[in-house]
Amino acid sequence: MNETKELSPALSRRIKLHVTGPLHDFRVICHPGFEKTAIRELASLGILNVKEDYGAVEFNGKLTDAWKVNAFARTVTRVWMRIAHFKAENFGRFEKEVADIPWELYLPSERALPEITAVCHKSRLYHTDALIERAAPVIGGKLHAVSQSTRAGAADSGLLGKEPPQSVLFRFDNDVCEASVDLTGEALYKRGYDKFTERAPLRDTMAAAILYESGILTAQTLEDPMSGSGTFSLEAALWASGKTPAMTRKTESGAGFALSAQPAFKAAAWNFIATKTEFPKPGSALKIHAGDKDPEAMETVAHNIKAAQMEKFIEADTADFFEHAPAAEKNRTLLVLNPPYGKRLPVDAPKLYAEIGKKIAKDFKHADVAVIVPDAFCGKALRLHAQKVIRTDHGGMTVTVEIKTAQ
Repeated sequence: MNETKELSPALSRRIKLHVTGPLHDFRVICHPGFEKTAIRELASLGILNVKEDYGAVEFNGKLTDAWKVNAFARTVTRVWMRIAHFKAENFGRFEKEVADIPWELYLPSERALPEITAVCHKSRLYHTDALIERAAPVIGGKLHAVSQSTRAGAADSGLLGKEPPQSVLFRFDNDVCEASVDLTGEALYKRGYDKFTERAPLRDTMAAAILYESGILTAQTLEDPMSGSGTFSLEAALWASGKTPAMTRKTESGAGFALSAQPAFKAAAWNFIATKTEFPKPGSALKIHAGDKDPEAMETVAHNIKAAQMEKFIEADTADFFEHAPAAEKNRTLLVLNPPYGKRLPVDAPKLYAEIGKKIAKDFKHADVAVIVPDAFCGKALRLHAQKVIRTDHGGMTVTVEIKTAQ
């Protein structure tokens, strides 16, 4: 971990003064439509005054607040830290501003050049490849210069090349550039275990967002009868058992996030946050049932349950949803469904959704229900009479998540 690196006293003082001490602006990426979900989850972690954007939320806080988001937030996918904000209408100005950024405070100097991405909107500098070509040697030169004064023997430490990759983002809007560094590494829907997927997989972060919105924190039973890869069940089980991303993504050499290779990282501070932070989770007695009528899908589910070490928390069997027993009236049940809807899996989607609606009305009228719906035709056939409808993107499609709360 970074605590083993012998930073020079001067660099350590600068990091404390400019990185760990002051407040910074952070941009947290989430699934479009679930911005308010992300805001509520961040509030539960003590992060307030959050501003909503499309597919993201932003907040001002300490670096350790952003660490906390990576460690505990289940509904978001990435955390960016803004390190510079400047106007640039030509390449010369852009190169000068990039050169003025103290990259050595934010990125590890003994690693390969970070991945650089540029996004431009309504700006004179719109050629993203040209921006990257100009930024790369400037950043590389700054980091190489610093690497000469860092501890000797870094290449022999045995820790290099094992942390998640470093990334830099230049985001232009109306000629104003925001430069950010990634604190996450691999997207947060990568939970850290060897997960297999079926066709039309659901990302773990979206599953968590849907569960959050549909009442998983107060549910007593989760029914996941069209489980596919088992993502809903696995996410609920990890959540209820207290397995945070900080635990499941931990690597032999670090915390499993890009932040753990950065100069400001302190293992003691990270471990305190990862072990002492209180966070909301479903009850540990939550009963989870995963099922699917496809035996191959259930083989995938069985593999994933074992890989995540959730055998004690999930009951799984091959079964048809339409033969499922009715939900108990006195038991707070949450039914979640991601049915096949014909884009990648052949099926008469409106007919299927009509049958699902009838099954819910008959056997799950006392349950909370969340269903992913691909279009208005399927929504009309479903007849769920949802109290909440969230429009989002899933598998390259615009879909809605319809949520009904039992009366």
